[in-house]
Amino acid sequence: MTRTSSIIWSERARKDLLSIKKFFDERNGNSSYSNKLLRVLRDRTLILSDYPFASIKTHAEGIRGLIVFDYIIFFIQESNNIIVVGVWDTRRNPKHLSKFLKRKS
Repeated sequence: MTRTSSIIWSERARKDLLSIKKFFDERNGNSSYSNKLLRVLRDRTLILSDYPFASIKTHAEGIRGLIVFDYIIFFIQESNNIIVVGVWDTRRNPKHLSKFLKRKS
């Protein structure tokens, strides 16, 4: 099946993933869990290629979010591209979410 849209990970989104990986690598003393988690986050994002509206609207204009476990993968849709703009750990203080989204748009 040919994908409708291409998935593009922004530099900021890649940094978010690396930060998540680093946290779990340090906490667990190995990269087994973090590698599996990142694989799942990336794989689940592929659904957006065909079903971008299988996500939630945000208060930030044009930004939607895909919930995967304890994370929200924020993205924007531009023509035939899904641009992942950030990955938010929902266990973080929600007061910082608006600032996070402003930085992404």
